[in-house]
Amino acid sequence: MTYAGAYVLLCTIFTVILMPLMAPLLVKGLTLSAWPLAKPLIILVLIPLLIGIVIRFFKPTVATKIFPWVKKIGGIFLLLCLGTCLWIYGKEMLGTIGSFAPGAWVLFMVVMAIVPYLVGFGLKQNQRSVMALGQSSRNISAGFVAFYGITNPPEGMFLMVLLVVPLHVIIALLSVAPIFGRLADKAAAVTKA
Repeated sequence: MTYAGAYVLLCTIFTVILMPLMAPLLVKGLTLSAWPLAKPLIILVLIPLLIGIVIRFFKPTVATKIFPWVKKIGGIFLLLCLGTCLWIYGKEMLGTIGSFAPGAWVLFMVVMAIVPYLVGFGLKQNQRSVMALGQSSRNISAGFVAFYGITNPPEGMFLMVLLVVPLHVIIALLSVAPIFGRLADKAAAVTKA
């Protein structure tokens, strides 16, 4: 969990800095300045993260007491959001079957899990697992936040951002994470022997 916390902090900061600069270059026909994209990322991603860090650093007992509540409330809202999105956009998401959209996302997630794991730069297995899972599933919420910072987004862009949620659950949580768990068990057994 220590590695995951450090990874989330670094990725969040780099996302807030790089996404507004890179998105206009990567999305063909997207014309916007960096600030409309950076503003929601700062307000909805970076500031809440910094508030949590400040509470954890200056009032660790308060952080420990509120953590279970924050976790439960976050989980409830995540499920409500996922259910609402599936209810509203479920037919459109199923309509992507047969197109290249789901396959492109799956390929992207698998590559973004395998490459960081293999190119671990001397990191331990558990550190490489955190990096690989983080890369394959990172910043789904930042994608939603950034989407709302774009005026007149291309047609189908929201569906592509939304499509990553169920695919992430299938690929990262149900497929890749158990593999990394088995690798961690093997690494632990080798270390003990």
